[in-house]
Amino acid sequence: MTEIATAEGMDLGQVSRIAQLVQLAPDLVEGISQGKIKASISQLVRNKLPASWQAQHELLHADRG
Repeated sequence: MTEIATAEGMDLGQVSRIAQLVQLAPDLVEGISQGKIKASISQLVRNKLPASWQAQHELLHADRG
């Protein structure tokens, strides 16, 4: 993480928060990118995302279907 932060000219904390996005459920990524789920990057990285995809759906009030 330190190498990435240095290479990108970012704070290590920023890189750590952004890196948690790789754990986001694939259907949530798709829904957000298509505008079907209203969520911003800042909203997603502001707090620690739950590891459980079900909990992520509940957090973002996203219907699975």
